[in-house]
Amino acid sequence: MRPIRVLNVVSTFCYNGGIESILLNILKFYDRERFHHDVCCITTEENTLGEEARALGVELLFCRKSVNLRGFSARFRGLLAGRGYDVVHSHVNSWSGALLRGAAEASVPVRVAHIHSAAASLAGRNVGFNPVAKLAAAAVDAVGLRWISRHATHIVGVSQPALDMHWPSWRGEPNRFFIWAGGVDTDRIKPRLEAGIQRGQPAMLISVGSFTPDKNQRELLDILAAVRRRAPGTRLTLIGKGTQSEKLKRRVRDKGLEDAVTLMGMRSDIPELLLDAAVFVTASKREGLPQAVLEAQAAGLPVVASDIPPHREAVAPELRDFLYPLGRAEAAAEHIARLLNCAALRQETGTAARSFIVEKFGQKAGLTRLQDWHAAWVSGTE
Repeated sequence: MRPIRVLNVVSTFCYNGGIESILLNILKFYDRERFHHDVCCITTEENTLGEEARALGVELLFCRKSVNLRGFSARFRGLLAGRGYDVVHSHVNSWSGALLRGAAEASVPVRVAHIHSAAASLAGRNVGFNPVAKLAAAAVDAVGLRWISRHATHIVGVSQPALDMHWPSWRGEPNRFFIWAGGVDTDRIKPRLEAGIQRGQPAMLISVGSFTPDKNQRELLDILAAVRRRAPGTRLTLIGKGTQSEKLKRRVRDKGLEDAVTLMGMRSDIPELLLDAAVFVTASKREGLPQAVLEAQAAGLPVVASDIPPHREAVAPELRDFLYPLGRAEAAAEHIARLLNCAALRQETGTAARSFIVEKFGQKAGLTRLQDWHAAWVSGTE
C-alpha cells in the first residue's frame, strides 16, 4: 500500500521558532512507511531550512501568494495537478482559504486549515500602519475565512482561543474541529547548564520571533533598558526577521543600545543559542500557542512574558508569577532582575519549566496523534 501523501503549506520555511519548528519536527520523525510529506511555501523569501528538508527526502515547492485570491487559488490548483496528494495541510491562517479552494478543485480528499493565531485579523496581524495593506488584509480575511468554512474538510487550532475567535460554535462539530498544539523535540533541545552568568560573562536575555508588530520587540528594548538600570551588563539577543527589522535597528540606535543588543537574523541553531542565555523574554501582543516559549522552557530557561492568555497556557505554573502586564516594562524588568540575582531561583524555575514541557508538549505523542488523524481522515474512519 502506498504511503499517504501530505503537502504542508507554510509562508516561508525559515527558522522563526514557530510553525517552521513544528513542521521540521514532523519532517524528521514521521512514519515513512505510512506517509510521505512535502512542503509548499507561499512567499519567495529565503528558505534557510530548505536544505535540511531536502536531505530528509522532502520536495520543496513554491506558489507565491497574491491578494488576487482566485488567481492564487488557480495557481495552487495547477501546482497540485498530477502530484497525487491525499492531504493538503495549510498553516497560513486565512490565506488557507484560497489554497483549500484550489485543493478542492484539484480533488484532494483531505483539506486541513491549521489556525496558529487567536488574533481577530489573521492576514493583517503584521502589516503595520499601511492603510492600503490593512484593506487588502481585511479582504483576505473575509474571503479566506469564508472559503475555509466552505472548502476545509477539517479545521485545527493550536488552542481553544484560536478557534473561538472565528468559529465560536466549533465545539458542536467534534469530527471537523480539532486542537493540536504541535510539540517540542525534547531529545534535541536539552536542559541548559547555568551558563553566561557563572562564566563571568554579562547576563544574557534571549527572544525568538518574527520582527512584526504582534511580537512587539519594541517593548523588549524598553525592558532591556529598565533591566540595565538594575544590572548594567545585561545583554539581549533577538533572533528572527520580518517587516519591522529596519525600524527595530533604528530604535536600538535611538535608545543607545547598540552594544547591548544583538540582532542575529534567522538561525537554525536556536537550541544551542538557548544554552548561553539566562532568561527568555517575550512581549508579544498576540499569539496562538507560542512555540518559542515552549522551546525555551524545554531548554530549562525561566521565561518572563507578557500576560496574555496563550502565554498563561504555554508557561509552567511555577512561571505564571513572572508574567507581566503589556506596556509595563518596569514590571518585566523587576521579574528579570529577580531571576538574574538568584541562581537557585533560575535553576528551580527552569527545572520546573522543562518538566512541564516534557509532560504536556512532548513532540512524539503529538506527532502520533496527528498521523493517526491524517490516516483516519483519508480513510474516512474519523
